[in-house]
Amino acid sequence: MILSLAPSPSEQGAAAGRMVARLLKGEKPAKHSVEVPRMVELVVNLKEAGALGIKVPIDLLSDATR
Repeated sequence: MILSLAPSPSEQGAAAGRMVARLLKGEKPAKHSVEVPRMVELVVNLKEAGALGIKVPIDLLSDATR
């Protein structure tokens, strides 16, 4: 994979923790609403891109999270 756009893992973990806490307090799973991620990470795999001979534009790299 050369390029990935995904929700932040730390944000996903926090959302999972909030959901588990609500379940442990006795709330019914049907009452849970879907949480839309606020932070999205753009990850560029330069090693894989280089192996395939792909030049990644500098403006894309400057926008990348990792």
